Amino acid sequence: MTNDERIAAAFTALSHPRRVHLFRLLCEQPELGRSLLSLRRATGYKEAPLIHHLRVMERAGLICRKRTGATMRHSLTPGRLGGAMESVTALKRGARLIARAAPEDRTGVVDAIGVSH
Repeated sequence: MTNDERIAAAFTALSHPRRVHLFRLLCEQPELGRSLLSLRRATGYKEAPLIHHLRVMERAGLICRKRTGATMRHSLTPGRLGGAMESVTALKRGARLIARAAPEDRTGVVDAIGVSH
């Protein structure tokens, strides 16, 4: 998966307000994670849509599932969103450099920072 694909997957997975809400709840207990029942109680979401949203985030690599006894716990995947955010920040810095460069120097700046044009 390319860096662009990782960024797109992370932000696409968080493009629904319910998934953002679930992500925030999982951030409250990152080490422990939360059970499906705990997430249902905290959100009031029905089981089928809740599972759908959790799977979307899991496919994007933002969260993972782990069985603890009879309970399935959902928790954050360390670093995935942070990596996407760092990539976006780097793109933003590159765009600023390009915007500040004189028009005749922009191609050199673009080549130096590795942005395709």
